[in-house]
Amino acid sequence: MGFFSRALRAKIETEQSPRHGDSVHGHSRGSDRTQTPSGRPAGSRKPDTAHGEIGSENGKKKSSEDDEIQAPVNELPTASASDGLGTATRTGAPVDERIAPTDVQASEVAADLWNRIRAGLPHDPGGITSIGYMFRGMLDELGVTRGAVLTQTSETTPFRVWAYCGIDPTTRSRLRIPADSLRELIPRDTRYLPPEERTGLSALLSNRESNYPEPAFLTVARYMGEPMAVIALLTSPTRLSELVPLGAADVLSEFAARLADHVYRSRVRRLRALQEPIFLSEVDLLRTAQELSLRVREESGEYLLLAAVDIDDISAEIDAQIPCTDAHRVHEAVGRVVSGVLAEVGDICSVSGTRLASCGFMESNHAEKSLCADVHSELQSCFPELPSTYQVRCRTARYTEDDGDVTQLLKALMYGPLADA
Repeated sequence: MGFFSRALRAKIETEQSPRHGDSVHGHSRGSDRTQTPSGRPAGSRKPDTAHGEIGSENGKKKSSEDDEIQAPVNELPTASASDGLGTATRTGAPVDERIAPTDVQASEVAADLWNRIRAGLPHDPGGITSIGYMFRGMLDELGVTRGAVLTQTSETTPFRVWAYCGIDPTTRSRLRIPADSLRELIPRDTRYLPPEERTGLSALLSNRESNYPEPAFLTVARYMGEPMAVIALLTSPTRLSELVPLGAADVLSEFAARLADHVYRSRVRRLRALQEPIFLSEVDLLRTAQELSLRVREESGEYLLLAAVDIDDISAEIDAQIPCTDAHRVHEAVGRVVSGVLAEVGDICSVSGTRLASCGFMESNHAEKSLCADVHSELQSCFPELPSTYQVRCRTARYTEDDGDVTQLLKALMYGPLADA
């Protein structure tokens, strides 16, 4: 099956009839880029055609360097003036006349690619994890065997691996880029690096990955000028030969623009709409609850609401549905969603990283009755992978002036068993 859909291929073939002055040897009308049929720099090694499972390492033996290593963020590589930014320049053999488009634009190819990926999604791509599915579809369509897509958890955190394919643990750990370093690393939408320049990414990749004899592409997906995600393709796309004479980087940039809009609407906007939590230590939350309990005794009509939600089970359930993602990032995202709901109650603490607890004043009995349902509803909205029948482990307790020691009640929620909501 070719790279293009039937409709786009028909358009290409219709426009393919030779015209005076046109060339099918890697130079389209109005184009100043020469290319090889493979979409790779001349002399680069042809990549393996077998696809590895997303999140796997293609069965290759791990090297001793695969221990996770943090790279200093102040040593990130920068782009040089002659590194082929934005457009992959290629020279070499003639282009296949049957598939070399003459008037088809990169935007049309990107749109065709985008529609094919969306058509293959397992469900409506509205959740914050959908970028993983889009990334997997992109790898399958382009024939890429190793790569990653990076996202932020919040506006102040660096871009880190959300979903990956075939890369080793060291690379997964090192691939973290502060938002304020993106312009220096990737000055334009897409940066192309031939094999000899991959070593310039040594701060972001393992030694094995930075010396791999294939070109790489780094693409930033921007929405209204703001970066939403970073795509790293670390092997040559085997099916980009059919993009000739279009610049591969141009197609990736057009695709990234569509991805950015999707990521903003399905992920970033959702996370930013959540209330920002205030985290305390376990000791401080217990102390806060004790101080608030004194106020309950002094003021009538108010009560103290205590709540706890187990996030470990939720994360494991979601991660089992989407193995293309990094499990730690999924756990992090679940924690952000749950903490956003609990923040409406009051201050929060993380109990050993597996459970979130909160306490705060309430004036209505409705909050106590609906909190667990609100947590479940928000999780289902953000994570469509979560089965509708899934029971969230959530428990609430109401403390009034007639109750005893509030710390004992809160400890029971923090460390005791939680019922399914």
